Amino acid sequence: MQSGTTGINAVRIYNPVKQAHDQDPDGVFVRRWCPELAELPTEWLFEPWKLPGGLQSRFGVSLGHDYPLPVVDFAVAARTAKARLTAFRHSDAVRREAGEVMQRHGSRKSGIRQRGERPSAALARSARPAAASPQLGFDFDGESA
Repeated sequence: MQSGTTGINAVRIYNPVKQAHDQDPDGVFVRRWCPELAELPTEWLFEPWKLPGGLQSRFGVSLGHDYPLPVVDFAVAARTAKARLTAFRHSDAVRREAGEVMQRHGSRKSGIRQRGERPSAALARSARPAAASPQLGFDFDGESA
């Protein structure tokens, strides 16, 4: 679900720079695995391509030579990908598949309205008595039948 492949949750595109700040605020991982950036101050470590030329020579890194420049502009690529994924998810085939995933794996007892469901349907769904399981002798709330 985090990867957004079930079709029933929000489209998630994680920002690698934000994740680096959140998960490695001191740059320990980056300094270990990208030794060419080890001497950079933390403020430049997660976006070295923004390092001004004068500071590149000061810290002994030449962008495009010692460390590659970005292949894409993340903000533009993320916007484009999100728009394409959103359009795809609105197709009839994806909506059908998402409905099937929800039927198989989603909670239907919560009483929480599903997207597009009328309030009366959510109330009726939550008011249904629990079905008893003849094989287990328990209803689905875990009480003895």
